[in-house]
Amino acid sequence: MIDLTKKDLPTSLNVGGKFILLNTDFRVWIKFWQELSDNGNAKIENLIKDKKIEIEPKYNEELNNAIMQFLYNPNETPNYEANETNNKIIDYYLDGEYIYSAFYRQYGIDLLEVDMHWHKFKSLCDDLDVGLFLHAKRARGYKKPSKNDTEDKYWQREKKAWSFKTKLTQEEKEKIKEFDDYFN
Repeated sequence: MIDLTKKDLPTSLNVGGKFILLNTDFRVWIKFWQELSDNGNAKIENLIKDKKIEIEPKYNEELNNAIMQFLYNPNETPNYEANETNNKIIDYYLDGEYIYSAFYRQYGIDLLEVDMHWHKFKSLCDDLDVGLFLHAKRARGYKKPSKNDTEDKYWQREKKAWSFKTKLTQEEKEKIKEFDDYFN
């Protein structure tokens, strides 16, 4: 949530009584988000500006929680399950071209030429309402709303067309290789 009672956006975390200055550039956080999405974990070193700061191991969980809070920057509202099926609606990396185009079209912002705080980027991105990016988000998050079969069929096709490919786990990749090796 962006606190409009404050003039600036947050640039640090308080962990174990130490203030940790962050690199707040949206590009760094998109990379972090992508690593987290791909692997389930991500390196935090690029997020922290002061490379010399040392965090005691007993504060690792507090640090991780603070980073996740900064990454997701949740709002109190809306107060419903936004995506009950757990489908991925946005991928900042794979949707990069659509996000770039929508930012330029809607806000006149060339993302390749600006520095922008992660929270500002995320807030503006969440409110994009133009172009293919909006269409893709609608298609990926589609749930059948009514008995209108024509509209439902259209959105089911769109949902399938715009869904992200499922990434295989290492175990699944090994089983496929084992299966292929058996028949080759």
